Amino acid sequence: MRFADVSSGLEPNAGPPGSPTRILADAVLSAADHLCWHAMYAHYESEPDIAAFRRVYGYFDLISSEGPLRCDDIYMGMSLQGPDAFYPPHVHQAVETYVTIGGTGDWKRGAEPWINRPPGEFFLHTSGVRHATQSNDEPILALAFWTTALSSPIVLVRG
Repeated sequence: MRFADVSSGLEPNAGPPGSPTRILADAVLSAADHLCWHAMYAHYESEPDIAAFRRVYGYFDLISSEGPLRCDDIYMGMSLQGPDAFYPPHVHQAVETYVTIGGTGDWKRGAEPWINRPPGEFFLHTSGVRHATQSNDEPILALAFWTTALSSPIVLVRG
């Protein structure tokens, strides 16, 4: 997958110049065409909502067992979710920490209400908690860390 495949209109609000989130967003944007972007959920591709999602979502590994920085004990990667895109509810065994780097979107965790997460905000998904994301009029650039069950599958939750 190429960066251009998911970057439609990418100029997410990443905070003021010189802020950590702006510095990171600018670095990703400048290197984007050289990163190894991946799509998700190929085994669900026959479902219309997932086919649409796959066209506007991509991620790349920073630290993983196969990534550019190799480690078997943690995963760290970045994702880009295009504007007005819904990442459907899903679960995994891995404990996951997110930080929004650029853009704002709405995130749902378990039975909690949707919460708007601005750049620089950290939040946690505990093992097995259902969660989803909705971008709005701008894309979301996010950093994700998995610290347990690194090989656990991500399972979409339907219904």
